[in-house]
Amino acid sequence: MTEQLLLVLKVAVSIATIGSLLELGLQLEFKDALVGLRNPRFVTLTVLWGFVLGPALAWLITRVVPLAEPYAIGLIVMSMVPCASYISLLVQWAGGDLRYSASFLLLTCFGMVLFIPFVLPALVTGVSVTSWAIGKPLLMLVLVPLLVGIAVRQVSRSVALKSCPYIKKTSVVALVICLVTTALLYAKGIVLSVGSLALLSHILFYLILTAATLATASGMPRGQKSVLSIGMCSRNSGPAFATALSIPQVDGKTLVMCGLAIFVQATLSILLARRFGKQAGKARAEGATT
Repeated sequence: MTEQLLLVLKVAVSIATIGSLLELGLQLEFKDALVGLRNPRFVTLTVLWGFVLGPALAWLITRVVPLAEPYAIGLIVMSMVPCASYISLLVQWAGGDLRYSASFLLLTCFGMVLFIPFVLPALVTGVSVTSWAIGKPLLMLVLVPLLVGIAVRQVSRSVALKSCPYIKKTSVVALVICLVTTALLYAKGIVLSVGSLALLSHILFYLILTAATLATASGMPRGQKSVLSIGMCSRNSGPAFATALSIPQVDGKTLVMCGLAIFVQATLSILLARRFGKQAGKARAEGATT
């Protein structure tokens, strides 16, 4: 029974990841994405916090907070998958610059494929995993679907728009199956995680990372700053599960940590987007009265 459920989990992860990245590619306006890519400070902060300082922060938390090693691996995996698939919705709520959300999405997707295969083996101890073993599923599940989606949109915008709702539904159902299967496989581990400081480590990571991103983005326009902070506070769960499953004989606690992160980061990123939205509304109101 366990082997069958694990197979279902792997298939569901593949479908959820491919579907979400294909959908993002179909929605991505490439010319909009180029706007943020021409901003050196935006690009530098995205790469630094997304794939260098962010993972370093997660590693530091695992050294300070007494986490079991599988939970620590899960936190490090989650630290390298910034940008939720629904970032455009969050940025809309925040009154941010949607062109920069497209840039952030493109940067982080390429960053995941380029950085994770080399950074993860360096940060995770006691696990024998090659860069190619991690990079291959990321290449096939993240980069290829994204590029296919972008290509389809460039060829036929109408086809891209019509197919998006069906792909979104499929990927959402697959993600739900991932969560249910993880719960069935590791129910005991989920219960034990409550008292294991796993939740605390997640909250610490997202709060510190978001605050640090905001501090280093000081002076940038609010629309760009909101994209950076919301993007770093949110996570892309599909690639996270795919990365975790690429680790040989992955411990269930690592997958539990990835599943737990979905609820933590979603809550915090939505609250952050709402806060930016209130600030943007207040700024518009003050501008209208002057």
